[in-house]
Amino acid sequence: MEIHFAPLQGYTDSVFRKLHAEIFGGIDKYYTPFIRVERGDFRKKDMRELPDETECNTIPQIIASTKPEDIEKMVSMLEEKGYKEVNINMGCPFPMIAKHGMGSGLLADKEAVKAMIKVLEAHPSTRFSLKTRLGYDNENQIFDIIDIINDFPFTEVTMHPRIAKDQYSGDINHAKFTEFAKVCKHPLIYNGDVTTTDDINKISTVYPTLKGIMIGRGLLMNPALASEYKNGEPMPEKEKKDKSKQLIKKLFSHCEELMNGEEQSVAHVKAYFEYLLPDIEKRNRKKVLKANKAEKLRTAIAEFFI
Repeated sequence: MEIHFAPLQGYTDSVFRKLHAEIFGGIDKYYTPFIRVERGDFRKKDMRELPDETECNTIPQIIASTKPEDIEKMVSMLEEKGYKEVNINMGCPFPMIAKHGMGSGLLADKEAVKAMIKVLEAHPSTRFSLKTRLGYDNENQIFDIIDIINDFPFTEVTMHPRIAKDQYSGDINHAKFTEFAKVCKHPLIYNGDVTTTDDINKISTVYPTLKGIMIGRGLLMNPALASEYKNGEPMPEKEKKDKSKQLIKKLFSHCEELMNGEEQSVAHVKAYFEYLLPDIEKRNRKKVLKANKAEKLRTAIAEFFI
């Protein structure tokens, strides 16, 4: 069973991806946070996050859009840069994206999906995969467009079995995922609420034909999760702490080199502690999250990993 690291805005940047692959490993595919066209051009930060030849199997992701010209612009740019595979994000649930006809906003618009696919068909040399949800505001909307999805040669489809309006709250709809798995003709990747190796094993048992599982926040909580699954045993707690500390220290150093000032680098590193190793004592986590200067943050991080 393949394990994919879901793209997470603000977390899985190029520095983090390289460090995670180097220190923990176990991931079959990483993805960039999605690229989008804004005011007719690409955002500079998106372009900085494109994977280079030193990255471990990282796939660039673009946001699905009701504007075919934006899809064309993104795919053409990636082709020109030499990328052979592109992931289409047709599942992003955030209102500021969906309400502007992007991400999950296409799930209720069959004609927009057709128009997007038409653009993809004009790029036969590029492999495309799809990340999606059950619907925008209705759990059956994906079934209205499944024939369109099946008719295009996606290399794989990743399904998060919630509607966009629910974002990440409420229960996963396993019944609808089962229904989708029966009608989807492409290799299928499961995504949603996977935080332990038990979760991975349960899903792979219930859905034995899956190609893989995509994990996001679960890997921020436990960066060793994929390697633990692949190795068939938990990583010793001391080793996990030591490796997590190594990742954070290297990440902090890179941030100080690359970011504009102390405030930005401190805020970026602190964000990982919203998830990292949730069993660590709360008081040690609070010290990290309250630190507002680099030296204070270093001290708090050292105490966090004792």
